[in-house]
Amino acid sequence: MGNDESPRHKTNLTDKVRRAIAQCILEGTFRPDQHLTEQELSAQFGVSRTPLREALRQLEIQGYLTRRQSVGYVVAH
Repeated sequence: MGNDESPRHKTNLTDKVRRAIAQCILEGTFRPDQHLTEQELSAQFGVSRTPLREALRQLEIQGYLTRRQSVGYVVAH
């Protein structure tokens, strides 16, 4: 019940980090064409890579990020 790895907990973390990254993009903290690494984002937002990866996928679908082969995610224009 208090398990931090429960699906609901991961969803909450995913939503939290997705909103935080989107806010950074909207405020200009993350600029167009800026490369975002999982390692840096994980450390910056204090989350593991599992919810971070899901948040990045959601942001790609929403048009905030573009995934580039062998580079990772970059901020969309």
